[in-house]
Amino acid sequence: ADMSAALRVATVTPRVLPHRAASGATAGPSRDPHPRWARLGPRRAATPLPESSPRRLSAERTRATARASTTDESSPSSGGEARQNVTDGVARIARREALARVEASLNRNDDWRNVLAVIEDASRASGVPPARCVRTTRLWGHAGARWDLPAVLAVLRALDGADFAACVRAVGEKGGARDALEVYKEGVKAGYRRDDGGASRAAMAWVHDGIGQGKQADALWVDLHAEARLGRVDVGKCARVAAGLNNWNRAKARGRPSALGSSADDGSETTRGSVESIVEEVYALEIASKARRRPRAAADAYERLRDRRRRRRASESGADATHGAIQNSSPRSTLPARVYTAACRAASALRDPRFARNVAVDIISDVDCVADDYMVASLAPVIGASGTAAAADAVEALFESARARGRRRGWDAEGAEGGADGHKDGHKDGHDDGYSDGHDGLGGAAWSCVIGALCRAGRTARASELLDEMASEPFMRIWPSCPTPGGDPGHATGGGGGGGG
Repeated sequence: ADMSAALRVATVTPRVLPHRAASGATAGPSRDPHPRWARLGPRRAATPLPESSPRRLSAERTRATARASTTDESSPSSGGEARQNVTDGVARIARREALARVEASLNRNDDWRNVLAVIEDASRASGVPPARCVRTTRLWGHAGARWDLPAVLAVLRALDGADFAACVRAVGEKGGARDALEVYKEGVKAGYRRDDGGASRAAMAWVHDGIGQGKQADALWVDLHAEARLGRVDVGKCARVAAGLNNWNRAKARGRPSALGSSADDGSETTRGSVESIVEEVYALEIASKARRRPRAAADAYERLRDRRRRRRASESGADATHGAIQNSSPRSTLPARVYTAACRAASALRDPRFARNVAVDIISDVDCVADDYMVASLAPVIGASGTAAAADAVEALFESARARGRRRGWDAEGAEGGADGHKDGHKDGHDDGYSDGHDGLGGAAWSCVIGALCRAGRTARASELLDEMASEPFMRIWPSCPTPGGDPGHATGGGGGGGG
């Protein structure tokens, strides 16, 4: 009887089992009467870190920084907006988020008032000035194309003249020279051009030259040359807004003297050389600007530069003779390649054989200059247009000089790998950085122009020789329409998978 009663109680009374949730599994009764957390025993207390532990010091430093940041943001001197952000628990946005908000407003083509409101809101939310909450080049390009003059001036004042020179350039390109001149006058009154290194003058002169307003442009170039002789011109900034080049100062990376030197009172040789290089860079900008619509004025500027260098060499020769020693007051005795590039553009537009020959002679005489494809292709047709023997000699001398110096700089007809014009990545303007020392060889344009000039002068035998040599040039192996040198004329080679030539 006792045994029957015990069995009856065991059958009726359920056994309480731990749930799977206690061991991290799904809910429901567990078959294991001893769950995992019970088997492991009680949790062991964490061992405190020693006083000198780097982890403890780092944690304490982080907590102290957080307390200091909260105190600074909640202080009365930090402004009501900062206190509100801290109270609401909202942290400041990053600057890239502020830039993205303004960029989104410009992409929506919002009204200028809305764009300005977005800039101000982003500035308050990020804690940075309004001028740093927007990409100014993008803003002024958008403003010059879509906003009227009062709107541009209002935003310019709100941003305290941020990137004033770029604003002048963008308004001049999109809105016209009259609006650009009004923006320039407003900036001069407000003092926006005070520390721009002459960039706003260069931008305004570039706008005037672009529409053929020579008198206004020449006045600005005169002022810019006066500042350059004092070493107060930042050529990099001027080139960015005038010539549209952001890589104008690669000379520093290549180990050449930088053109950003400023004047000093010690009158040292290095300082005089830096100022002289700045003057030459300004001449390069002037020639490039005038060559677009005023090639004769560009040629005159180049001649002035030649006369200046001639007088300088004469004075140096006299000083050397007086002191009985050979000295060089300039760290760079040669012109940057971009000066010759701008002169070649002017010669090509002017079609003046005499001026083109002078430029060619200067390039050949400059031992550090390697004529690229653009230079040879620009000068050869102009010089060889007369068809005289002297013209053919000048063209061939320029061509051979470019080939010989190019081989010494690392390219030759056997091992160079270039683009479609003999330049890497297909760039035909290897002169963009101004110090294009590394060439991949002359391209098809230069060879064709030189061969044409020789044929025009009656030197067909020499032209045939160049045609034979041209077959082994790198660009002939790249162009898909060119036959394999020494192979089947109907079989095309090269990189694009083109058909036969």
